Amino acid sequence: MYKIYMYRVIFLLIVVALFFGACTQPEQIIFTSQSDGTVSTFSVSQPKSDAAEPAVAADGEGNVYVLYVEHNPDKTADLFLQKRNTRAMGMAESITRVNPDKGSVKAWRGDPPTIAVASNGTIYAGWNLKRESEGKSWNDLMLSVSADGGKTFAPPVKVNDDTARASHGMHSLIVDGESVYMSWLDERNIKTEPAHQDAAPAAAMMFHHKKEDAEPNSEVFFSVSADGGKTFSANKKLRAAVCFVAAGGRGRLPSYCGGELGGSRRCILARRRG
Repeated sequence: MYKIYMYRVIFLLIVVALFFGACTQPEQIIFTSQSDGTVSTFSVSQPKSDAAEPAVAADGEGNVYVLYVEHNPDKTADLFLQKRNTRAMGMAESITRVNPDKGSVKAWRGDPPTIAVASNGTIYAGWNLKRESEGKSWNDLMLSVSADGGKTFAPPVKVNDDTARASHGMHSLIVDGESVYMSWLDERNIKTEPAHQDAAPAAAMMFHHKKEDAEPNSEVFFSVSADGGKTFSANKKLRAAVCFVAAGGRGRLPSYCGGELGGSRRCILARRRG
C-alpha cells in the first residue's frame, strides 16, 4: 500500500514541475521521491534538452517507468522511456527511444503519451505518430510494446483503422492481462467549417481572430486488443461532439465529456461488461 501511494505522489510532482516550469526554455522534467523521510529531487530529462509531456507507471518489482517527449530544435520530437528503481532513484537503469524513426512523434501539453505496465511486466506505450504530405499534417495513434523491461520495443502497431488525414489523439490506455483498451478523440468524419469573420477588421485584430478553420468537437472512438497489443479490433464510434477523453480505473473504460445541450455538458463513464 505504501509503494502505490508513493508512486502516485511522484506522478503528481512530475506533472506539477512540468506545468509550473512552462515559462522557461528549454523545459525540464523534475522527479521527486521520498524514502524514510528523505526527499530527493533530480532531473529526469537530459541536460540542455527540451522535455515535456511526462507519464509514469510502476511495476511490482520496485521499478518506476517515466515516459516523456523530447522536442528537438528542428520542431520534431521523440518519445523516450526511462527505467528507475526505488533502490537508486537518482540514476536511470536504461533510457530507450520508443519511436523507431527519429523525430516522428507528435505531442503537446494537452495530448501527452500514455504508459501502462501489465502484471507480467510488459510495458505498453501509447503515442501519436506525425504524418505530413502535400502541406497537410495529421497523426495516427500508435501502441508500442516492450517485453524486456523497456530495453527494446517491438515495431509500433497502428490503432486507428482509417487512412483519413485527420487527428487521432488525446487518448487513454488501460491494460488488463492480455487485453489492451484504448479510446481517443477522432476527427476522421469531421468536416471543418470556416471560422466566423468579424465585420470590423480592427475588432478581429484586437481579439486575435484569424482567418482559419474553426476547431470542431471530435468523435470518441474505441478499440480493444485481445493479444497484448499485436492486433486491434475494428474501431467503434462511441459518441459524437466530444471534447476530451479521460482514463478510467480498473474494470472501467475511459470516460468522455461533450454533447453540449442547452449550454450544459454531459460526461459519460463506460463500464466493461463481465
